Amino acid sequence: MIKGVNRQIIEVSDTGSKYFEKVILFIRPEYMSESATALKKHADRLVAGIGKPPGVGDGRQARQKRLKGGWFYLAAGAAILAGLLLWILLTF
Repeated sequence: MIKGVNRQIIEVSDTGSKYFEKVILFIRPEYMSESATALKKHADRLVAGIGKPPGVGDGRQARQKRLKGGWFYLAAGAAILAGLLLWILLTF
């Protein structure tokens, strides 16, 4: 819900995203005197920096994270196994 009637907005129609059609930005009252080109430049930079929504993507980053985690568990398991074998050799 938008409260008040003295709000200035910038509507960015070209988001560069296949997920979002437009972005509406509300200008803070203290920056309403800025030039339209400066505000548009800041709006475009902000929209370009947003990127994809959380949890959306091709899954490559999640897959890479799982693979990195797998190496940690493999190394930890190997260290435990080596310690267990060493303990068996020293006690028997």
